[in-house]
Amino acid sequence: MRQGAARALSLDKTLYHGGLSFGIIRHSRQVKTSFVQAVDALIVQTASNQEFGQICRGIRNQPNAEDYLKPVFMVANSALNPTWKKEVDGIADLDNLYSASETARLIHEKITRAALVQNPPQTYEVDILLKILQFLFTRETQLSPFPNRYSKIHYQFPFASYFFDENEGHKILEIIGLGERNGWVTGKTLDKIHGCASCGSAHQNLRPTCPKCSSVDLKEEDLVHHFPCAHIAPVSDFERDGADGLHCPKCDKSLRHIGNDYDKPSSIYTCNNCHHSFQQSAYKSLCIDCGEDVDLQKLEEKDIRQVQLTNKGKSVVLNGTGFGKVSLSENKPAASTGIFDFDIFKILLKQELAQRKSNPRPGVLGQVKIEGILADHMPVKTREELTVEVCQVIRSYLKEPDVVSARGPGSYYFMMTENGLAEAQYLHELLTFNLKQLVGSNFSRFEINVKVKLESMLK
Repeated sequence: MRQGAARALSLDKTLYHGGLSFGIIRHSRQVKTSFVQAVDALIVQTASNQEFGQICRGIRNQPNAEDYLKPVFMVANSALNPTWKKEVDGIADLDNLYSASETARLIHEKITRAALVQNPPQTYEVDILLKILQFLFTRETQLSPFPNRYSKIHYQFPFASYFFDENEGHKILEIIGLGERNGWVTGKTLDKIHGCASCGSAHQNLRPTCPKCSSVDLKEEDLVHHFPCAHIAPVSDFERDGADGLHCPKCDKSLRHIGNDYDKPSSIYTCNNCHHSFQQSAYKSLCIDCGEDVDLQKLEEKDIRQVQLTNKGKSVVLNGTGFGKVSLSENKPAASTGIFDFDIFKILLKQELAQRKSNPRPGVLGQVKIEGILADHMPVKTREELTVEVCQVIRSYLKEPDVVSARGPGSYYFMMTENGLAEAQYLHELLTFNLKQLVGSNFSRFEINVKVKLESMLK
């Protein structure tokens, strides 16, 4: 690689300085794995905010650690949103890349150490958490969210947000929570949001509603208290057509001076839909993303956290230690309840089938599919609660030795070890009806369909 001053080669697609190569990216079409791998660092040069975001997303979603952790710089441009500076490792001066090359060199030293560690395959969310840990290690910085009005949670997290769509911001909060629960990151709360329990969105419209019919078409007016006759009524009752000022409908006197003749102690609402009058409105929140309309107390408060890597997290990055099989789930149903993890369920099923080869006896394998649930749009907590509730309903129809398991909120399996197929047929109608009622009552916006399949374990 060439040393010295920066020089433009191949139509300014690559610059060289201090033994490092810098790839210039002006359009998201240029973000190809072959190009990213061919250079030591990348410089984004565009005046389009949309292009800038797509370029960063393309870089951070590269398959290899050496590439998705690659140093990224930007060329300053007044047309760009100032917050883009939080997504890059610095501002690059194309005529003097000394500062950028020094920063890139330090990052590369840490990338080399982090990329050598091979961690066991995890779920997609946990793999993203590992990438976040690697990023914090290679940058020696904090993960500091910044406001973004396009984000479902009103905030964007540098590096981390590019692994999800804009409507999946709530998943980032869950991943950061997982990192804190395991002691890999620690931090502080910068802000709080109130999200929809169904889809996690913080895009909420709060408004007063009628406590009788829930209409938002309300008229608010002052209550007037006339001192001489003690009459209290809405201000509209004191107004007369063609007359100035206020006149008491009870004693017919004019109200001239507030504080002397009358006061306005409070206000009153009148619903234009059902004509109900009331003083205390019922505030409700309408989710702009999914349309769920709920009382304010049903919104889920979430912390917007700024986090940094702990020593334990650094050990995960450098050694792979402490990064066993982990899950986003905080609470798992106990095996004593007859509800098992799916991996354990498969082992139990295999044992039961093996026993029946030498000693045939009745047994039923059941499968329940709940179609119409948009699980990807649910917060993790909601998915887990639904999964446990459905398992408990299925378990309530089984005997003590029987077991049940789940592969997410839409797919369930159970094993009946003492009943034959004919004896288990009653479960078709029971489970179909009750599970449809359970899920439908909690997620009225979904069109739910429940399918139950029973199969003899003697086959």
